[in-house]
Amino acid sequence: NPEEHLHELEALSRLAQQRSVVFFDEGLWHETVFRPGCSPAETRRRVREKQGIIAEKLTNTPDAVGFPLNRLANEYSLSTDETLILSTLLFQECLRGVGSVAVIDLLRLVSSSPAELAANRTFFAPSSPLIASGLVHVQTDVEGKVSTGAAEIANWAVARILTPRAPKSPPIHGDDRIAFHEFLNRINCSSEFFERLG
Repeated sequence: NPEEHLHELEALSRLAQQRSVVFFDEGLWHETVFRPGCSPAETRRRVREKQGIIAEKLTNTPDAVGFPLNRLANEYSLSTDETLILSTLLFQECLRGVGSVAVIDLLRLVSSSPAELAANRTFFAPSSPLIASGLVHVQTDVEGKVSTGAAEIANWAVARILTPRAPKSPPIHGDDRIAFHEFLNRINCSSEFFERLG
């Protein structure tokens, strides 16, 4: 269900934070995550394994496409890494009370080398799905240098992810349909109908 899916993504986010600590040894995750005693290759493997588990569960869940976060990701064509960035911002705000996260820390979150980090800067470009859609807002310290900024998830995105769909209305039973049809047949005109409504 959607709640379990968010729980799985939160576990993936923690693993990605641990990977970031191993590869970059600095930033937000260094301060908040227990430093794993494993090799860089092992942290990579753990993240890939968790991503595979999540993908398999979604494949085996027929209504997964209707989960709020998945609907949002599909609507704005978010990649797996962009979805991880968005969900991490959600968890930081809603679970830890952190309103914004340094862009550089989010880039480290989805990278396992300096070259990957440099390439992943496109996730925060003005034309990227996260930014162009308004899902994420970035305030930069230096104009045009996105890595100097802090990112926050938009309030409307939080609401869409955390607000479940309204339950479907129960179907109208056959007897009720017949009774309503008979009622309408006994009324001569619309004015009489509204008079009876009071």
